[in-house]
Amino acid sequence: MSGSTAACRTDVEYYLSTSHFQNKVWLSYMQIFIGDSNSETVAALSAGLDQKELKIRKFSSLEALGEGMNENQPDVVVINADFLHNGNGQTSAVTRLPVIAYTSDVELQNRLRLYDLGVSRVEFYDDAFLRRLPQILRLLTPAGHATADAGTVTSGSLGSFSLREVLYNAMMEKKSLSLKVSNGRAGARITTLQGHIIEADSGLNSGEEAVLKALQLADGTFKIRSHEQRFARSEIASSVLALLSEGGFQKRRVARIFEEHAPDVVNPGLRALKSKNGVAPDDAAAAVLGLIPANGVISVAELLLKSPLSSSVIIQQIEELFDIGLLKAIAMETGGEVREDIDWTALTNLLFKEDVKQGSLVALGLPSSGRSEFIRTFAGLQREPFKSTHALDFTRLKLEDDRSLTLFGISTQEAFLPVMEKIANGMLACVFLIDGSEPEQFEFANYILKQVTQMFECPFVIGLTNYSGEAPAAVASFITQFDVPPGLEVVPFKPHSFDAILDVLGQLKEVELPDEEEQGYV
Repeated sequence: MSGSTAACRTDVEYYLSTSHFQNKVWLSYMQIFIGDSNSETVAALSAGLDQKELKIRKFSSLEALGEGMNENQPDVVVINADFLHNGNGQTSAVTRLPVIAYTSDVELQNRLRLYDLGVSRVEFYDDAFLRRLPQILRLLTPAGHATADAGTVTSGSLGSFSLREVLYNAMMEKKSLSLKVSNGRAGARITTLQGHIIEADSGLNSGEEAVLKALQLADGTFKIRSHEQRFARSEIASSVLALLSEGGFQKRRVARIFEEHAPDVVNPGLRALKSKNGVAPDDAAAAVLGLIPANGVISVAELLLKSPLSSSVIIQQIEELFDIGLLKAIAMETGGEVREDIDWTALTNLLFKEDVKQGSLVALGLPSSGRSEFIRTFAGLQREPFKSTHALDFTRLKLEDDRSLTLFGISTQEAFLPVMEKIANGMLACVFLIDGSEPEQFEFANYILKQVTQMFECPFVIGLTNYSGEAPAAVASFITQFDVPPGLEVVPFKPHSFDAILDVLGQLKEVELPDEEEQGYV
C-alpha cells in the first residue's frame, strides 16, 4: 500500500507547507470539557455551544473532570468556580489549560483568587455570558487568533505520518500550529510558533516531558490547526531537533528492551505479573506497575503519558521490571483488533461477484454514528493508512485473489451526494449507520436514507450503533420510530469489531423500490 501512504503524506505535507492551511481554523472542531454538578446549568451551556462537530464532555465533579483530562486533553475547560474554590489542591492539572470559570459571586477577592489559581477568564453567569461564550472560547485559543476563514482541520494517522515528521516539517517551514495527538486512551497537545515548540501538555506532564512522551505514540491520530500568534513566552528551552533526537533515542531504547525480552511479539505492550520468587519492587517500580490495569495490557506510550515520572526514569524501571520477572510483553491491539487469522474470504464472498476485482464499500452516517470507527477498524486490521477529515474517512485494502476494496466513511451532515455520485460506478454496498442514542436525528436520517436508496443501485443495510439495553429490544424500539425501507434489515452494530462488521454485511439487501405506477408515474 505504498501508493496510499504516499497520498496521505502528500496531503498532510500540503497543509503543513502552504499558506492555504494558515487560515483554516475554527471553533467547531474544539473539544470542550464542562464541569458543573447542576444538570440544568450544563444543559444551558451545551445549548450555547451548539456548533457543528464540536465535542462536549460533561463532568459533575472536579475529581471526574481530572480523570477525564488524564484520558484526553480538551482545548478549553468551562467550569463552575465553586469547583476551584473547593478544589483542595486538585486544581493544578485543570488550570494548565485555558479555563473559563463562571460565578455569581461579586466579591473581587474571590475573583482574584481564581486568577491566582491559573484561571484564564472569570465571567458572571447570566444570559449574556451564555450568548458570548462561543466568542470567549475563540479568544482563549490559538484558533481565536486566526483569520475567520472557513474551518478545516487536517487529520491523519500517526502510523502513516508520525508526530516526529509533523514537528520536523513544521520546524523546516516555520509554521505556527496547534497539534492534538491521541491513541484514544492517552494523548497530548503541542503548540509551535514559527516552527519552535513553545508549549506542550499531556495532563500529568508539561513542557519537554510531554513532547518526549508523545513522541513514543506509534498508533493513533493527530489533528493540526494553525494560528497566527506573533509572540509567546516559551516554556520549552530545547530546540525541536534536540527533542526529536532525545525522543528517537528513547524510542530505540524501548525497542531494544522488547527485542531482548520478547523478540517475536508484534506491537508489544506491557502486562504486570505476580512475583514468583518473593522479589518485591522498589517504590519507583511499584508506581510504574500500579499504572498497568489488572490483567490488562498497556502500551509504553500510554504508560509514559499517564505517569508524572520522567520518561527516562520509567523506561529504566521497565527494563528492571523485565529483568526481575514482573513484566511480560503482550501483543497490543492496533486500530481496532489485532487479528492474525482474518477471514478475508468471508468478506470477499459477501461483497464481490466472481469477475469483480475492485470496488468500494461506503459507510454513511452522522459524525456520532460510528462511521470513522468502521473505516478505522479495517485500516487497523491490515495496518493500512487511514485518512480522515471532518466529513470523509478513507482507506484502501488489498484482499485475496488480487482484489482491492476502497472504504469510504461519508458524513451525511455535509453535501455528500456529489461524493457518492463520483464513486457510484464502483460501489459494491452501502452500510447506513444510525446513532441509536440520538432519536431526534431519526427523521433526518430517514429522509437521507430514502434519497440514497432511490438514487444508487447497490445492496444496503442499516447498522444501529450506540443503542442502550439488549440488542433485540433496541432494534424493535428503533423500528417503531423509523420508516425502514421495504426489504432492508436493521442490525445492532459495534463498528470496532470485525466479526460484527461481517454480521452486518451478511444482512445486505436490495431495496424494494415501488414500481412506477405506485410512485405516481403513468
